[in-house]
Amino acid sequence: MIVNIFNLPRRIKEVIVASVDILTCVVALWLAFYLRLGDLHSVLDEQYLVLEATVISVILMLPIFYISGLYRTIFRYTDGNVGYLIAKAVAIYGIGFAIIVLIVGIPGIPRTIGIIQPIILCGGVYISRSIAKWFLNKLREETVSQRPSHRVLIYGAGAAGRQLSISLDTELGFDCVGFVDDDAKLTGRLLNGVKVISPVDLNSWIKDYKITHILVAIPSAPRSRIGEILRLLARFSVTVRLLPSTSQLVSRSVQIDDLEPIDLDDLLDREPLDDGLSGINELFEGQTILVTGAGGSIGRELCNQLLPLKPKKLILFDSSEYALYSLINELTYRFPDLTSDCQTILGSVQDRHRVDGIFSALQPDIVFHAAAYKHVSLVESNIAEAVKNNVFGTLNVAESALAAGASKFILISTDKAVRPTNVMGATKRLAEMLIQALEERSDSSIQFSMVRFGNVLASSGSVVPKFQEQIKNGGPITVTHKDVTRFFMTIPEAAQLVIQSVLLNKGGDVFLLDMGRPQRILDLARRLIRLSGLKEKNEECPDGDIEIQITGLSSGEKLKEELLIDSNQQKTRHPRIFSAKESYPEWSVIAKEIYGIGDNLDRLDDDLALRCLKQLVGDFKHENNDL
Repeated sequence: MIVNIFNLPRRIKEVIVASVDILTCVVALWLAFYLRLGDLHSVLDEQYLVLEATVISVILMLPIFYISGLYRTIFRYTDGNVGYLIAKAVAIYGIGFAIIVLIVGIPGIPRTIGIIQPIILCGGVYISRSIAKWFLNKLREETVSQRPSHRVLIYGAGAAGRQLSISLDTELGFDCVGFVDDDAKLTGRLLNGVKVISPVDLNSWIKDYKITHILVAIPSAPRSRIGEILRLLARFSVTVRLLPSTSQLVSRSVQIDDLEPIDLDDLLDREPLDDGLSGINELFEGQTILVTGAGGSIGRELCNQLLPLKPKKLILFDSSEYALYSLINELTYRFPDLTSDCQTILGSVQDRHRVDGIFSALQPDIVFHAAAYKHVSLVESNIAEAVKNNVFGTLNVAESALAAGASKFILISTDKAVRPTNVMGATKRLAEMLIQALEERSDSSIQFSMVRFGNVLASSGSVVPKFQEQIKNGGPITVTHKDVTRFFMTIPEAAQLVIQSVLLNKGGDVFLLDMGRPQRILDLARRLIRLSGLKEKNEECPDGDIEIQITGLSSGEKLKEELLIDSNQQKTRHPRIFSAKESYPEWSVIAKEIYGIGDNLDRLDDDLALRCLKQLVGDFKHENNDL
């Protein structure tokens, strides 16, 4: 029954409420006549006058109540705001009814009826809604009591938090126990019928009230403040959900469905980027831009940010058919008026003939080279293929760009290229060296540069999706070492900074992105467990939910990553982009070796490929020292 009532269409609910108000209005009018005339017989003798007054009253009341918003409020939630709304609507009605009865006058109807009836109506409307709320909530409580209920605290006693509590009141299985707010002036007050507490009382409330969920409802707070709150809540074994930012909530009221699972983006203490350097639109507008590896994490985001800059053509190049298919669908959905300027091309950067044909036919002006094999463990077991793709694929694209007269070439690199200990890092360092040497050799107007940064959250190579999947499957979470740390940034920020770096490109630059403080992977795993409402299973808590297993460093894995080979980092015009000049072999030296390998590329095996990497990348320290 309760489900049927709650699921009725909104219009039907409004008709039911209006019918109750009409009945209340009629009863109020009869009571007013009774109080004025003194006995029921007198009222019955004046039935015609009562009916006339009733018609006038109902015709006047309904449009005023509707315009005042009484039929748009949540019927099951009668609080001070609803009481004020009722009083205001009845006051407007009362003035109109009093004017008709007192000033205009209706023959035979006592003038005092125009004062008495609105007073009775106001009380009747409020009482009818209070009774309906009590009745429906009783039904709701009976239903909820038959299944597990989530006991909830809302962090944030502002407008968003109050609206969220109203929304929770309409949801089966959610019980809002209280609010948490930093404002000491609100502590101890009642809001929507529940208490506001200070953050210092969180621990006792979570234990005493068996809180299962904390909903953070401060959409206007900066990311740094959200990060502080989430680190505080990460101490407790409760599920944490976050209301989207203010910009995402424009033109819609807050609902329980708006709440999102916690994303580790919010734990990095990184404020969103501003609009960046001026001149970006002018730089890319009307240009033909090629993105290799367009279907990957960074390549996809680059395309999403480049397309609104109105290039003449955006070329999406990738070896994965599905990746290109999903990317063009995403771009079409987000930018329906711009995707006619996109061209999808299937192919591999290893295929020099294919790459030359693309550059010759389409003549791109700006090239973002993001195509690479980047999964460390997979690359370790496929060394020759990694060299073909990461090294010779880069050489193919760079030389084709040079021959086709492109103006800018940007290589997307990685912090693993700094003093590499694994094959992936070594191939990316060799790719960097090739780009630096090509820049020195080139006598054309093309400007080669590289952008080096660490891990991006939620990318295909990040530990975060892996941890989330392991938690979903009940664990264990696998961490290679208790002290391993990594730099992290968000995918949109990384892509935006890569685009910004093109404005700073003078040729041969190594750009380093500000990655903030390194994050300990073990701490990230523990935060994810706690913010999922679970407990870590360990010696201190043998009955916990998710165990963390230390598996040992994998082949070629470092405890700490670096961004600089030489300590000569320089500031640029952008506060989050730095530049460096690093040593590299001359083109005449590296070309002889590279072209020698290229002549035998089809016969390249893993052992030979590893020997070549060790020979060309002087600071490459690999665990296999026998080769």
